[in-house]
Amino acid sequence: MKPRLKKLRLYSLDTVDANIDRKDNRKHPLISTHIELHSSMIILNPSIDEIQQLMHHLVNYVLNIFHGVRKWGEVRHVDSKLIHNYPMHDFSDLLPTNGTLEIDKIPDENEENSRYIQQAKTYYNTIANNKELTKLYQNIGTFFVENRIRFEKELEEYYEFRDLWEMNKINQAKKFILSNPAYASVRSIFADFDDTRDSIKRISESKDVDPLRYLTTKLKSNLLDEIRQLEIIFAKYIRIHYRMKFLSINDFFKKTEPRLNRQLRDLDDVRFVINALDTLKENFVSVDHTIEPLEEVYNLFKRYSIDIPQEEQMAVEMLRSTHERLLKRAKHVTHDLANAQQSFLDRFLIDKKQFQDDVADFVGDYDHNGPMIEGLPAQEASDRLTNFESRFNDLWKRYETFVAGEELFGLDKTEYIHLQTIKKQLNYLKRLYGLYNDVIKTMEIYYETNWKDFHIEQVTNEMQEFQSKMKKLPKGLKNWPAYSELKKKLDNFNECLPLLELLINPAMQSRHWERIEKLAKIEIPHNDSTIFSLKHVMNVPLIKYREDVEDISITAQKERDIESKLLSIESEWRQREFKFASLKNRGELLLRGQETSEILSAIDDSNLILAALASNRYNTFFKTQLQKYIADLAISAEILTKWMQVQNLWIYLEAVFVGGDIGKQMPQEARRFANVDKTWIKLMSKAKENPNVLSCCTTDETLFPLLNNMLEQLELCQKSLAGYLEAKRGVFPRFYFLSDPVMLEILGQASDPTKIQPYLSSFTEAVKFVEFHTKETDRILSMITRDDEKIPLYKDVIAKGQVEEWLNDFIRTHQKTVHQYIRRSIDKMTYDDFDLYKFIEQEIAQLGLLIIQIVWTKRSEKTLQEATNNKNLMNETNKYFLDMLNQFIDKTTYDLTKYQRLKYETLITIHLHQRDIFHELYQTGIRSDLDFDWAKQCRFYFREDEDLLVVKITDVTFPYDNEVLGCPDRLVITPLTDRCYISIAQALAMSYGASPAGPAGTGKTETTKDMARTLGKYCIVQNCSDQFDYRGLGKTFKGLAISGCWGCFDEFNRINLPVLSVAAQQIQCLLQAKRERRKEFHFTDGDKITSNDTFAIIITMNPGYAGRQELPENLKINFRSIGKWNSFGNFLLHILFLVSIAAMMVPDRQIIMRVKLASGGFLSNTNLAQKFFTLYKCCEDQLSKQVHYDYGLRNITAVLRTLGTVKRTRSKDPEDTIVMRVLRDMNLSKLIDEDEPLFLSLLEDLFPDIKLDKERYEDLQKAIQKKVDEDGLINFNDWNLKIIQLYETQRVRHGIMVLGPSGAGKTKCCQVLMGTYKIKQWLPL
Repeated sequence: MKPRLKKLRLYSLDTVDANIDRKDNRKHPLISTHIELHSSMIILNPSIDEIQQLMHHLVNYVLNIFHGVRKWGEVRHVDSKLIHNYPMHDFSDLLPTNGTLEIDKIPDENEENSRYIQQAKTYYNTIANNKELTKLYQNIGTFFVENRIRFEKELEEYYEFRDLWEMNKINQAKKFILSNPAYASVRSIFADFDDTRDSIKRISESKDVDPLRYLTTKLKSNLLDEIRQLEIIFAKYIRIHYRMKFLSINDFFKKTEPRLNRQLRDLDDVRFVINALDTLKENFVSVDHTIEPLEEVYNLFKRYSIDIPQEEQMAVEMLRSTHERLLKRAKHVTHDLANAQQSFLDRFLIDKKQFQDDVADFVGDYDHNGPMIEGLPAQEASDRLTNFESRFNDLWKRYETFVAGEELFGLDKTEYIHLQTIKKQLNYLKRLYGLYNDVIKTMEIYYETNWKDFHIEQVTNEMQEFQSKMKKLPKGLKNWPAYSELKKKLDNFNECLPLLELLINPAMQSRHWERIEKLAKIEIPHNDSTIFSLKHVMNVPLIKYREDVEDISITAQKERDIESKLLSIESEWRQREFKFASLKNRGELLLRGQETSEILSAIDDSNLILAALASNRYNTFFKTQLQKYIADLAISAEILTKWMQVQNLWIYLEAVFVGGDIGKQMPQEARRFANVDKTWIKLMSKAKENPNVLSCCTTDETLFPLLNNMLEQLELCQKSLAGYLEAKRGVFPRFYFLSDPVMLEILGQASDPTKIQPYLSSFTEAVKFVEFHTKETDRILSMITRDDEKIPLYKDVIAKGQVEEWLNDFIRTHQKTVHQYIRRSIDKMTYDDFDLYKFIEQEIAQLGLLIIQIVWTKRSEKTLQEATNNKNLMNETNKYFLDMLNQFIDKTTYDLTKYQRLKYETLITIHLHQRDIFHELYQTGIRSDLDFDWAKQCRFYFREDEDLLVVKITDVTFPYDNEVLGCPDRLVITPLTDRCYISIAQALAMSYGASPAGPAGTGKTETTKDMARTLGKYCIVQNCSDQFDYRGLGKTFKGLAISGCWGCFDEFNRINLPVLSVAAQQIQCLLQAKRERRKEFHFTDGDKITSNDTFAIIITMNPGYAGRQELPENLKINFRSIGKWNSFGNFLLHILFLVSIAAMMVPDRQIIMRVKLASGGFLSNTNLAQKFFTLYKCCEDQLSKQVHYDYGLRNITAVLRTLGTVKRTRSKDPEDTIVMRVLRDMNLSKLIDEDEPLFLSLLEDLFPDIKLDKERYEDLQKAIQKKVDEDGLINFNDWNLKIIQLYETQRVRHGIMVLGPSGAGKTKCCQVLMGTYKIKQWLPL
């Protein structure tokens, strides 16, 4: 049946296809979409993605119909409404796009019908799984992806109008107006708009892009809106431009018309009208040429429907008629002037004759009664000047009228010489008497001014201005009485101004005015501010008593300064109060140290001020007050100093005697302290009741004696406590290395052994904490190192009784435990199935290090002994050691924990040196274990008969001390290290101290510590300074001598010379006892101590550095070998020792590079280290000298650390490529431009045929670009490179300095990188 149906279906489709009309072969579009202008972009709506989504929905919808097409014989009672509620088949997994397509699925609420649908067999699965349909569904997505570019390219033709939306319309309009466009230009721009509008209208309504149809209706509407907006904006600015012209013409017409309409009554009217006619004539052409363009532009606005106010439009249209009306009026006025000319001329001549008579009368009167008559007083002359000036002004106005009339009628000009002369004289007189009157009035105002309102600066400025005006008067006026009187007044007042300035000082008090009254013998109402004015001060003969007035004023100012400082001090100490701090849970029983120090500092500052005031000769009025303050502050300072001494000692002893175990062992001192404690609590309670500093310290006279008594009692307690601690140190000598407070904390918690755990690292090399029994909390089972290595003790330690006793037991047990582990490891080495590498991996690092050193010593010595008989044995052993080294190096390339990596790196550091030693013996042909080249090495032997591990260096044998060492990072062993080991070994063998000397950073201290670790010793390192005293040094020396530990005193020559002299005697005492092999001896302080002769005193120094002392001779001698030598070999060793003492100069960088490369996993470490060393050597010699260039050990260490990290992350890359890349990236960023080419050239010469690819950092670059865009910056290439280099540098450096000239972008570079981290959330900011 199915084949027949399929055949029928195909037949039917073929029949339909054959009957289709084929006349029209064009492809008709399937989907319509609109082209729109949106946010300056031409887009499709719906978009291509939306159309693609729609097509998938459509196919799913059609496919879903087949849920309702049942196969024959299936259930019929399915509700047809539920067909499209059935979940659609989702073909989204076949889409070629990266995204997934979400298909909307309508949930079925009718569970029963849903069950029937699921049970019914329909054609849905048959159709859905049809391969052709599946391929069709897939091709829909593929089609839209492949044709997306074609669809978008069809939109490009519409971008010819892009200027409409991209241009800044307002700026273009303003630019057009700035060119002062004529009407032709305006008409042209609007014609261009019309052309663009026509072009838009000619765009086809649709465009077929198979299988889509683009509809342009909305786009055309958008474009027409843009062109209309452009027209409106241009019209707005054109209107503003032409409206200004319109307003100018309109204003001219409004002003001209009333002037032409003025009646001709007199000569002034005639002159006024004639001027109006001239103005109209001058502006006729420009006005006429402006009106026509105005009319045309506003008609253009009207044609383009530009909104113009109706009033403005009508006013423009009325301009021409107004202009014509004015011209017509001008003709009538001209005719009227011609008719009235003769009558005006006759009247003018009569008036002129009368004016000449008036001038003659005025001149005569002025000569006989004017202000220039000799002998007139200044005030009368001033009054006459006012009268004649008024009359003259009237005559002068008539004079100007007649001069204009003569010019108007063309008559000869009449000269009025007397009138001109009088005018000049009146101007001079006006300046003189005007200034005179101003000065008189101003000084009268000053005299009546209230004294508190008198502003000396303003008065001084005004007086200077009057003086300046007076000097500018003509020389002829200087002989006039008014001038002399004016000069005298100004000079007298100006002479008083400096004194007035002194007296106006606010520092002037009543007592000072009283002195002036007594001096001048007049009364001054200085106490009544309402009537006290300048006239009262001017009544005093200031000039006569100038010196006395100045002295009074200066005294007032000085006293004011003293008073101000006293008030400041008084205010400060009125507010100064004690600040209290809590002690544990006992309440506020302490004065805060910082605040109290500030109070003492403030007392010193106040004392300095008061001392200066006390020596001031103007302090008479405040002498009593000054003396009181000085006394109070002195008492307060003394009490506070004593108070803080008592407090510090009380705090120190409070932790000992209150609530601890020590108080029970010292009952008498505990009772004494309890009495002091009660007194202290009472004292602090009183201080809180009266917290003001001065009040508290000065009101109670018993306070100072009380503090003295408390201090004496506390010092007695302290002395007893010091004896108690010394006794404890004698039992457990490592307590000598702890400070008294730390030791007291340990002893005070002896009842609970678990609380002593934090202090274990203070007197052991590597024990971090110990593990107690879960039930028996005083039973120690095992110890944990700082590297989290768990080491079970060979026997339990019972932490009971005195803490110093069970700590001694713990130290002995933990050393015995290490020895047991070593002996057991030696036994394992004898087994046939012993696997060295498996042993190292399973055991703690300390055992692994010891075993490889024992193996190396044993095998090397055996090879040297048998090398004569077996010539290939040396080569075989050399290869064996090389294979062992490569095995360790290979281990570092795996994913290891921090502890495991440190363990293997340490193994490589030690074994690489061992392998180099044997390789050198092999190369030089050494064939005997008695050769000095072998004897000088550090060799490890386990003596079975003595059950002892020993270490030999030259002819010196050291027993291994079995201290737990953990897995510390070890220094690279160089020939310099070997020489230092030999030097120290020989010094100790001869019972002397060792003294490695050399510049800072050459490894003196670290080498000493490494040698101590090699010997299993606990080494104490003290950084010496000029604060050291002989008691502290003596305590440490005693601890070393009793415990047998090593002591390394770094920069020993920084200690002061007197202390060094005492230290020399202490060291001499210890070393002399060691030489004499005395088990007990008396130390320099008289104490009898038991000596452990394995101790060592080693001092390191930086000779020639600032602040360093030259060691005393009695100290130097303790660090040299003395006596006779028994053999030439011993003599040779002695010479080697003396030479090597001063040989700590320059470490071998190439060896350091090689070892660290090997520990980082580089098999070709020798070759790569040589290239590394050569590059840095060439950089030091050939690159420029810059302050920030560093090619020393610190830089080398950072590069080596990075190399190890990169090696692990890029384990498949060639080793030379890794080294070249890291060397380039870590150095290029700090080079200046001139050095970059040379550095890259050196790098390419050392690594030929290697081309490095640049790191792209795509995610980082995207984040940088985003941050740059946010900040409005320009991401140019050179600056971007610096950001990348800064990023690379900060990954391997802790502190970074960015260098460059101003404006180079340093700050922005850092800010952008920080913002990038925030965007990417790489680092917490």
